[in-house]
Amino acid sequence: MFNYLKRMVKIISSLRIDVRFSNSAAQPKGKPVNKAKGHFEIIGLEAVKREYLAHWPAISQRVHQIVQRIIRDHLQPGEDFHLSTADSYIVFFERDVDQAKRCANRIRTAVMDIFTLDLKMKSLSMN
Repeated sequence: MFNYLKRMVKIISSLRIDVRFSNSAAQPKGKPVNKAKGHFEIIGLEAVKREYLAHWPAISQRVHQIVQRIIRDHLQPGEDFHLSTADSYIVFFERDVDQAKRCANRIRTAVMDIFTLDLKMKSLSMN
């Protein structure tokens, strides 16, 4: 699993674009300009799985459906995500790094808010 992620990072890292100005006066020689936007973040479900461990086999498919909907709701056109392991997603952003990190944090917060609220509601109904 770790080797798979290392391979993905290596492949994605190699996708940098080397764009040079055609006007040599505008750009110092030998200095590439990277105009490509793009970043990926990993969204893990380990905390959710830990909270629902006793019921995980029965609910994991529904949890993934909810998480996928949350991710889709936060993506812009041209962005995508893939299930990378049983408990995590790789989200590919076409934004600068700061925007991508902020969006990934909003996704993580939304996921945790939904499942934390669900746990609170269940504990209240048990009391």
